[in-house]
Amino acid sequence: MNNRKCEAIRKINLHNYWNISLKYTTILIKNIDNKNLHEIVNSIYGSFCKHLKSNKIIDNKNVWFELLNINKKVYKNNMLESTIRKIHLTNIYNNLK
Repeated sequence: MNNRKCEAIRKINLHNYWNISLKYTTILIKNIDNKNLHEIVNSIYGSFCKHLKSNKIIDNKNVWFELLNINKKVYKNNMLESTIRKIHLTNIYNNLK
């Protein structure tokens, strides 16, 4: 494959990644006031990974890892909520590119 074709495929995969990620952070935003937010984050992340895998997209963005680390270590919902909002805004920004 030539360089142009590889770059085009990479851009398409990157765009698809951000679309998929936005879809799942939107679900988290809708559930942000749920008392079981910690469990919801784990469930949504599992669905997100399956969606990426079914589209043959490799997750190397580290955006979701911050959310997972906060979800494991912190039991205060306000930190988790602010991280979800930050990731959601990152997804919106990257979908506008």
